[in-house]
Amino acid sequence: MSGKSIYVIPDIHFQTNTSWGLEVGKNFIKWLSNLEVQEKADVILLGDIGDLFLSNGSTVRLFEQFHNILSLKFHRIFIVVGNHDLKLNTKTGKSELVYDYYYEKENTTIIYKPYSTYEIFNRNMLFLPHIISESLKVEDEYKKLFPTSLEPDSFFDYAFGHIALEGALPRIASTLSVDMVPAKYIFMGHLHGINHHNHVESVWACDQSEELPERFIRKITINDKVEEDVIEKIPLPLFTKFENITFPNKIIENNSDPHTTKLYTVYGNIGLQLARDTYPNNHIIKVVNTLLMNNKNKEEVNLQLDEDFTIQDLDKVYEEMKKETKIKVSEKADTIILNLLKIKEEITNKDVKKRRRILVEE
Repeated sequence: MSGKSIYVIPDIHFQTNTSWGLEVGKNFIKWLSNLEVQEKADVILLGDIGDLFLSNGSTVRLFEQFHNILSLKFHRIFIVVGNHDLKLNTKTGKSELVYDYYYEKENTTIIYKPYSTYEIFNRNMLFLPHIISESLKVEDEYKKLFPTSLEPDSFFDYAFGHIALEGALPRIASTLSVDMVPAKYIFMGHLHGINHHNHVESVWACDQSEELPERFIRKITINDKVEEDVIEKIPLPLFTKFENITFPNKIIENNSDPHTTKLYTVYGNIGLQLARDTYPNNHIIKVVNTLLMNNKNKEEVNLQLDEDFTIQDLDKVYEEMKKETKIKVSEKADTIILNLLKIKEEITNKDVKKRRRILVEE
């Protein structure tokens, strides 16, 4: 179909503090690089590109690759800031962007100001980024910004944001009424595992509770010659798939989508390290020891709730970051950082052992 297009990409949550997170991120970038996009289309990212922090050089590299693909595919890039893209500066009381990498890009607009308006392809767009406030909830902050009354003719054509809408997910307390949003069409990020007509589900499931049978990005085709714009769903591959295995059963591999990363929870009288030694070529994200059970509630106890692995060799991660980002560090600063990482590693290891001992004793 001819016309100008806007692609809408929801929460991504690039993370490289786990081996599976790095693999999933690379698979998404590979898929995106093969997506056929018409010339001079724009793209809107609905927030939470990363996961609160750039943990190492691999994350920075992944961000660079992602932005390079977006720049090749799209004419302009609009980023709606999400809650995982922000941190609260306790000294100033203001929200700050976790990463400033995208500030340097000429074709990229970062939208962090609440109730921002733009005209894109002759359409009036409203942007509702996430807000971090010490005193008010997100919806209360926006209630101060929304007009008290607005005629339908004054509605925006589209609204894009990173806020939970009322009724979309019952357990979310901080929500915004959809009736307050003065737009004909609404595209919200923030919620990952729901089917809701105003929310765009995340690119992949970050945990088992977020699994859906299908996921999509959106494509808006704008053609002034027709009365209505066309909104399409573009299917995404199944980037993550969560499966259970009972120890010591073997994991049976089958011919699945090459984009899919399988994440396993192991059940049995087994610890996390033994599980990973038993299944060395698979992503073991959790172990549920079925002997450590609460006799009253009969609830399974998770021995280890950490992600795919806890980074213990912090000095190696640090060296990798210096190599990949080409950051120059003085010899004195380098020594101080390495010593601090060693102390942090010792504390982390002691804490993990302590938590495991407590679980066993209980």
